[in-house]
Amino acid sequence: MNDGQKEEYYRMVTDCWRLFLKYRKSVISNGVWESIIRETDMIAEKYGNTKFVQGLLLLVMDEIERLQDEKGEQNNGQKHG
Repeated sequence: MNDGQKEEYYRMVTDCWRLFLKYRKSVISNGVWESIIRETDMIAEKYGNTKFVQGLLLLVMDEIERLQDEKGEQNNGQKHG
């Protein structure tokens, strides 16, 4: 792997990290999910829709969803507990 390839991987991971940071604490509505999907599509296209970037983006989306579900469970527990 040459330096250019390393830099490309670094940029892919960094863009995915920034996407995660942007939405990790958001209240997820349909509009927010549409924004996330739009941004993931843009990132994927930016890097040629490689299997690597697609995998990263799926992981980021899964984690955002998991955190949202966890937040919902905590809120439900507080309301009923």
